[in-house]
Amino acid sequence: MRGPSASCGAAIREEAAPPESAHRSDHAGCGRTPWTPSVTFGPGHFDWRADRDRILREAALYESLPPEIPHPAVLDAGRNDEASWILTGRVGGVRLSDVMLELPGPEQREVFRHAARLLADLHSWDPPPSIRTMLGERPTLDPTVELSVWAADVIPLPIWRIDAIANLAKELPFVDAGLVDAVVALIKSLADPDPLELSIEDGVVLHSDFGPFNVLIQDGEIAAAIDFEWSRIGPRDLDLTLPYFLARFDEIWGGDGPDRLPFLEWFEEDCPELFAAPELDRRQWLYGLCLGLRTIVWWPPSGPEETLEPDHPIHMLRRLLEGPLLPRRSQ
Repeated sequence: MRGPSASCGAAIREEAAPPESAHRSDHAGCGRTPWTPSVTFGPGHFDWRADRDRILREAALYESLPPEIPHPAVLDAGRNDEASWILTGRVGGVRLSDVMLELPGPEQREVFRHAARLLADLHSWDPPPSIRTMLGERPTLDPTVELSVWAADVIPLPIWRIDAIANLAKELPFVDAGLVDAVVALIKSLADPDPLELSIEDGVVLHSDFGPFNVLIQDGEIAAAIDFEWSRIGPRDLDLTLPYFLARFDEIWGGDGPDRLPFLEWFEEDCPELFAAPELDRRQWLYGLCLGLRTIVWWPPSGPEETLEPDHPIHMLRRLLEGPLLPRRSQ
């Protein structure tokens, strides 16, 4: 749940919940997620989820990013045994997602061009060795603790992580274990080779949650990219996963007619290296299945499958079992 803000900090999600509910092990009746997401207070970010070092990684990354990748300034960060937090300077502006359909045509095109180049600059950036190691390693990830695997990354790859995510999903009420088993089997067949089985020296710095909802603009210019908490080392095309996913929702981009905002085509025009991976559709099919499986745990079904919202990940996984969901393109 993301809300608009006229002045935004490092992360602007409004997902507050009482801290005492954060460590519930039962899934029934616990709302949108059995593990309470991080929450923002003004220009700050507070996290009590399984990987409390994630916010500290975000802070260290902000302090290392070059100026050509606009980002919030870190004022302070820290953690204790219960939570971690980051305090940043305010960044004036609004989310691109909130205003992109209202921008004049030329300004709209220019902002998306800058957004694509921002992502390309991030991928071409050679971080200090300590930052590369920090993003490439997950010392708090314990293969024997399923929740720590779930909390490590948005896309739960390399492939050895999938069984832990599947076990969590099958514990949930109203989840068809047969569906989960079929998804896991397909994931394992598509992950040969596994795009995330690469050394930290061979990958690039990824945002991992990139989209217009995490880009702030002011006066027609990009003021900052935000929410780097999920950054990791990996292949460039992993940062296409959410744009591919979002491209299917006509209401985001202005409908299904000739006025539809062609953001994905612009992305490919401005940043072709994002689309250069071999077998891109297979890889995006794999990433989408992994994202959907993990999202079931974040958004557990509230009732039988036929009663769920059309965009629930259960339905998404059913469709993905039939084949890749190729991105919706403008006419």
